[in-house]
Amino acid sequence: MEKIFFLLSIITISVYAQKKELPHSMITKPMNSDWINYLNNNGKTIYSSKLNNTSLNGKYIINETKLNTNTDIVNSYYNTGYKFIGSFIRGYKNGLWKTSYKNKLVKTINYNNGLIAGKYRVYNTKGVILYKTTFGTQGNGKYKDFYYKTGMLKEEGNYENGKKEGEWCTYNQQGNTKEIVYYKNGTIIKK
Repeated sequence: MEKIFFLLSIITISVYAQKKELPHSMITKPMNSDWINYLNNNGKTIYSSKLNNTSLNGKYIINETKLNTNTDIVNSYYNTGYKFIGSFIRGYKNGLWKTSYKNKLVKTINYNNGLIAGKYRVYNTKGVILYKTTFGTQGNGKYKDFYYKTGMLKEEGNYENGKKEGEWCTYNQQGNTKEIVYYKNGTIIKK
């Protein structure tokens, strides 16, 4: 009788284990950036799949790809070396997101339901910290991003309540102003 009970227990456990899904925090879905749609939704960016137009959910590894304009092949993309790892909930970034360049960590940023919040860190490709700040639970503070190889400032602006606000500047690799954009509550009001 004990052998039968033991055998039934093993069968039950193996059947249950095969049907059980992994929790969202353990699922990692590789995807290229050109497979993703994104839309500004009231100052927050919502991400969806181009394949079936559903909001992204779960943990993803996103490889940044760019259109290759140096070829005659239509829709030819190349991998830039940037990789983004983090989770989405109903299309919004949520929790810790890590950016790596050629497998070296260059940025960590926290999101709360699509809004920037918490600690933010930027590193160069040698692992030296270039900038660190905390946006707090309200998502307020000064944002800066850099060219990770050289350490030159690439972009800067302010966040209020987790959304871009006021003047945002982007710079080329020589440090010259490339573009100035003005935001109100996360939405572009003037370029």
